[in-house]
Amino acid sequence: MEKKKLLKKIQVMSGAKLKYIAFASMFIDHVNKAILYPNINGRTSLVISDLFDIIGRIAFPIFMFLLVEGYFKTKNRWK
Repeated sequence: MEKKKLLKKIQVMSGAKLKYIAFASMFIDHVNKAILYPNINGRTSLVISDLFDIIGRIAFPIFMFLLVEGYFKTKNRWK
């Protein structure tokens, strides 16, 4: 019981908050690929496109973390 209380105190973000961060990151990446990247015409837009690309790469590790966490917390792993 004490371990659960300790883990609750350590927890900084919930899974829902992580999903929202990953969603926003993926959305920024998709906007970059669909709108900004095809219309690059100068150094400033190239820097912005690169920045959006870096921000967009945050989504994959977060989603993989949530996938693995869900796998280990499920009752029936075969379903």
